[in-house]
Amino acid sequence: MVQAQADIGSASFYAVSEKNKQLLEGFEPTVSIRTKRIGDRLEIRIKDNGNGIPPKVIDKIFQPFFTTKPTGQGTGLGLSMSYDIIKAYAGNLIVDTNEGEGAEFVIQIPVSKWFRSSCCMPSNENSNMKLRVIVLGAGFGGLEISSILSETIGNDLDLTLIDKSDSFYFGFSKLDVMFGRKSPDSVKIAYRNINKHGVRFLQETITAIEPVGKKVITDRGNYEADVLVIALGADYDLSATPGFSEGANEFYTLEGAAKLSKLIPHFIKGHAIVGVTSAPFKCPPAPSEAALLLHDYLIEKGVRKSCKISIVMPFNIPIPPSPDTSQALLTAFKERDIDFIPKHLVRAIDLARHTAILDDESEMPFDLFLGIPKHCAPEVLKNSGLLLNGWIPVDRNNLKTAFPNVYAIGDVTSVGTPKAGVFAEGAARVASASIIAEWEGDSSHSPYNGAGSCYVEFGQDLVGRVDVDFFSGPKPTGTFSEPSEELVIDKRYFGSSRAARWFGV
Repeated sequence: MVQAQADIGSASFYAVSEKNKQLLEGFEPTVSIRTKRIGDRLEIRIKDNGNGIPPKVIDKIFQPFFTTKPTGQGTGLGLSMSYDIIKAYAGNLIVDTNEGEGAEFVIQIPVSKWFRSSCCMPSNENSNMKLRVIVLGAGFGGLEISSILSETIGNDLDLTLIDKSDSFYFGFSKLDVMFGRKSPDSVKIAYRNINKHGVRFLQETITAIEPVGKKVITDRGNYEADVLVIALGADYDLSATPGFSEGANEFYTLEGAAKLSKLIPHFIKGHAIVGVTSAPFKCPPAPSEAALLLHDYLIEKGVRKSCKISIVMPFNIPIPPSPDTSQALLTAFKERDIDFIPKHLVRAIDLARHTAILDDESEMPFDLFLGIPKHCAPEVLKNSGLLLNGWIPVDRNNLKTAFPNVYAIGDVTSVGTPKAGVFAEGAARVASASIIAEWEGDSSHSPYNGAGSCYVEFGQDLVGRVDVDFFSGPKPTGTFSEPSEELVIDKRYFGSSRAARWFGV
C-alpha cells in the first residue's frame, strides 16, 4: 500500500509541477492527503490542483503503459501498479477530476487489510491458522509474490521462499559483465537481505515436488504448504545442440558472461556470431543487444573494421510483437554493418572447424560464438506431473495449475508471454491477488493481461523501450519508445526500485 500511495502522490506532484510551469497568476501548487475511517473501511484522499485529467483519457489512466508524460519521464506503470496493488487489498481506487482544476484520487480499503499491510495485527497464537505458502524460485516472480503476500497478509503469513542460489541478479546485468563494465560479484544481491514479515528464505536444492499434497523435498528437509507457487524459471540444455556443451560460449548465465568477458578482449579480427539455437528463449531483445554492444566495444578498441558481426535468429524480425522496435533495430544493424539472418537457428556447432551449422545445413565459420542455448524446464519438474509439452500449463485468469492451490508463474509456464522477468512479475501480482482473494473468502480479481516493458540497449549509451501487451486485445501489440539518455535513467530506476522493494537496498 505504501508503494501505491507513493505512485499516486508522485502523479499529483508531477501534475502541479507541470501547471506551475505555466506561470499562472495567483497559482500556488498544492497536494493534500486526507484519511478517515468510514465504518469498516479506510478512505485515503490524495488531491492536487494541477491541470486535471482530460475526459478523453480518463478511462485509460489505469491501463499499463498509458502515460501523458513525455518519453523518458514515465513508464506508464505507476497508476496501473497502484490499481493492481489496491485491488489485491480488496480495495477500490477511483478518481474525480475537472480539467484545468485538478484531480482527486480516492483509495478505499478494508481497515483490517490496512493494519495487516502495516504489520500491526497481533500475532496469531495458533500457528496453524496462518496461511502456509511455499514459493520455489527467488527470481522476479518469486520475489514479487513473496513481497505482496507479506505486505497484504502480514502476521497471518508463513511463507518459505526456496532457491538453490545465495543471491539474485538482474538479467540485463549479464551484458555489463560480458563487456567488462561490472564484475560478477558487483551485480549480485544477497538473499540474506530479505527481511519481510512472514517470509523466510532457505538456500536449498529442490529434489522433488509433489503437487497433489503440495509437498517439497530438498537436500536439507521436507516441506508442506497450503499453497504452492512454482517460480523456478527456465534452465538451459546445452547438450540439445551438438557441439555446444563441448566448449561453445553462452551469455545467458552469469558464469557464461564472465567467461566471455575474458575472451572478448582477445577478439581483434574475424567473424563473431550471435546465434539462437532454439525457441522460446528468455529476453528476446538480448541477442540484438549483444550484437550492438559488441559493435561499440570493437569500435572503442579500434578493431571494428577487421571484424564481422552476424545475428542468427528464428524470427523474421527481431521483436515480432513490435514492428516499430524491430525496424529501429534493423536500421541500427544496417548502420553498423551487422548482418541479420532471420528465420534460422543454429542447429549444431563444429568447434574443430569453428563453424556454426544452421537448420538448413548451411555453414557459417566463426572466430567468436556468442550463443543462446536451448531453454527447458528445470529437471526436478520432469517427474512432478506438472509439465505438458515441456512447460507448466496454467489458467491465464489466475495462474493456477491443474492441481488445487498450486500456482506457476514466469518462465516455467506456457502462458504465452515472453520468458522475461517483467512478465513473471506481472504474473506474480495476478497469482497473489488470487491467493489473497481465496484466503479472504472472495473471488474477485483481475485476470493476467500479459503486459510488460522491456528495455533495449541500442549501444552508444542509449536505451529504447518496448511496451507490450499480449492478452488485452485480439493479438499482441507493442509500443516503441525511441532510444534516449532519459530511458537509460528509467532503466536504472527499474532496477533500483525493485532492489529496494524486494531487498531493502
